[in-house]
Amino acid sequence: MATLLKQLPDNQGDTGIGLSFHEDGICVACPHSVEGPTENGLPLTVDFFPARGADVQVRLLQKLASRHSLRSLPATIVMNPASYRLLQVPIPQVQQSEIDSALRWQIRDLVDMDVEDAIILSYPMPGQGRPSSPLLFVVVAERNAVTRAVEMASDAGIKVVSVTTVELALRTLLGVVEKSEQPSLLLAIFPEKTFLIHVVNGELYRTRELDYGAAHLPGSGGGAEDGSWPQRLVTEVGRFVLFCGRHCEQGSAQRLLVPSIVTKLPELSAQLAEETGIAVEQFSPCPVDPHCLPALGAACNGMGGG
Repeated sequence: MATLLKQLPDNQGDTGIGLSFHEDGICVACPHSVEGPTENGLPLTVDFFPARGADVQVRLLQKLASRHSLRSLPATIVMNPASYRLLQVPIPQVQQSEIDSALRWQIRDLVDMDVEDAIILSYPMPGQGRPSSPLLFVVVAERNAVTRAVEMASDAGIKVVSVTTVELALRTLLGVVEKSEQPSLLLAIFPEKTFLIHVVNGELYRTRELDYGAAHLPGSGGGAEDGSWPQRLVTEVGRFVLFCGRHCEQGSAQRLLVPSIVTKLPELSAQLAEETGIAVEQFSPCPVDPHCLPALGAACNGMGGG
């Protein structure tokens, strides 16, 4: 199971399926079967299908797999953010063979899960220059959650070849869509979470996760609105831009890419531009349901992005 959890490299085989499971439904991204452009500008179809409960979701996925001939395609599952943490930690000063056990000890107080039973993957953090304490990205995932997601897809006849994180899937999507060597910051706002993704030439340099999302924006109508959230979001983005400017070899982001929910709020867009000094641009695939952006990124694996 641990071998399924991996950092998705660019140009890894053919375009396949991207899947993500949510409490209220599933997202499926797959190759577009009809000639002509798609709404997201990629040769992929992506949609969110409402369905509650594991059994209902498996039956729905079985129908989709038959309808769209998905069973022969390699699939990547994007983990639910509640089932993993992506940490940025100092590299343990031990022999290479002892890295994994040292990391488990090092992160035991940083995550609210049993690290002894967790799936752990570490990989280098690029763009650090020559720091006194170099860092690693470390993914810590709940084994049961990963197993359950893979089994659900397998029960529907889907061939799962890898499991990834929201951050890495968004990195892949950004690399494929934008193809820019400039440092870029993607602001991805989901219903309950917000991710800040700093990418340079297709590589994930830094990331930050915030525990507020679209449901908390004033006017969302979801009952969880928080009038202070827009200003706090602006402040967090500004701090993240400054942090990356100081700690990343390539410097601060030159582009700030945001979803349509932000560009539809002119005051918020203006505040972000003023706080960061970066012009705000709409991220082009954003007509897609925000739920589905990570699944779309997972399906982009193999298309190349930098």
